[in-house]
Amino acid sequence: MNKRISYFLTVFAILLLQAVSAYAVATNEIAIATIANPLLEKENELQFSINITRTTDDWVRWANGTFQLDLQGSGIRYENLGIELIPDSTDLNLAFYTITPRIVTVDLVPGTRLTKNRISVTILGPQNYSEAHLVTLDSATPLRVGRFRVFTLDNSPFPLSLSLDWIKPEGYYQACAYKLLNDSIPWHVGNNNIEMRNKIIYTSDPPLRIPTMSMSLCDSTQYIGEKIVKLSWSTNGERNSYGFDILRAILPFGETDPSQLTYTKIASFPNTGHGTTFTRYNYGPYYDSVGLERGEKYYYKIISMSADNIPNLDSAGQVIESYCSVDIPFAVIVQAKPMPNPFSDGTRITYKLDDDVYLTATIYDPLGQVVQVLIDNQFLKMGNHEINFQASEFAVQGMYEAVFTAHPINDNSIELSRAVVKLQLSR
Repeated sequence: MNKRISYFLTVFAILLLQAVSAYAVATNEIAIATIANPLLEKENELQFSINITRTTDDWVRWANGTFQLDLQGSGIRYENLGIELIPDSTDLNLAFYTITPRIVTVDLVPGTRLTKNRISVTILGPQNYSEAHLVTLDSATPLRVGRFRVFTLDNSPFPLSLSLDWIKPEGYYQACAYKLLNDSIPWHVGNNNIEMRNKIIYTSDPPLRIPTMSMSLCDSTQYIGEKIVKLSWSTNGERNSYGFDILRAILPFGETDPSQLTYTKIASFPNTGHGTTFTRYNYGPYYDSVGLERGEKYYYKIISMSADNIPNLDSAGQVIESYCSVDIPFAVIVQAKPMPNPFSDGTRITYKLDDDVYLTATIYDPLGQVVQVLIDNQFLKMGNHEINFQASEFAVQGMYEAVFTAHPINDNSIELSRAVVKLQLSR
């Protein structure tokens, strides 16, 4: 019995050692290949990158690779797909490397994996070690083999549910190699390629669908006084957005249809957008003050501009833009009201200023004589204000007047603005 137990323990130890050894080999990776940041840029366009992350000092220069990807989704037809390398999207020197993306569409032969429909990306590298790309040992800055654009040939949309992954088994479909300078490996000669085989891990990010970009201009756009309009805008996410143009129009006297306005560009903000992102961003403020006139309604339009400095279009082919209107007030004193009125001893007068002003407020008795100066040429900001008037114990009852006189700041278009408030003193 003891011999039998000893035998089984020995067998178990050997199997455990083999399992640990196999795990150690399987996880002793020297690189990680990633399908990175796959995004549905448009309804009929999917973009993705292939990144190589070096994880060891066993190698420093990347030689070549062949990568096979599987795109899955309801109604996907490979014969209706095209693919291309996005210009300037690779870290590799194209004087030494040739990148060939293809859509492989061969009728499947039962039992033959070679003819599987797939996305194929092949990279042919240089002959010499010195020309091979040096990969840093930094997971934050992997080698970007390239970013690729997959699209439908008939412009039909991709399905809502989509997956992009490496075709398995990786050892059969995927290939990746590095280059060594010397003959430290027995069968290796200088400037030759060493295949990574099972010492590379293949991972993939989930595809994300970029939301339709929208902008809001009116949320925080306002008239702030002194014939100045403050414009701010926000985006709920951006698609190929690299800048903005601001345009302005005025609704002519007697016109009622804003759709017939003629806009003029008043400002440009190039290189301020964030490209393509899911993040919400706030922009501004921009202050418009040139040529604004009182009593007019001004219309503003903000347009998202692409990297080529042309207006961005949504999935329906419409320009991505937002509108807003702002009134430049004529009167600067509005909504002056006493409370209580009539009053026996005192009252509070609330009023609103539609601009920054120097304000004087004077109380006149029923005979037209000055009783009290409540405010004497005082600077007040645009907005809501209030002031108290307390009648003296000797004041006679009757109709009093509170006369407000406002001089707008830095504005010669009007001399002054007046408001007269009737006050009834009853005793």
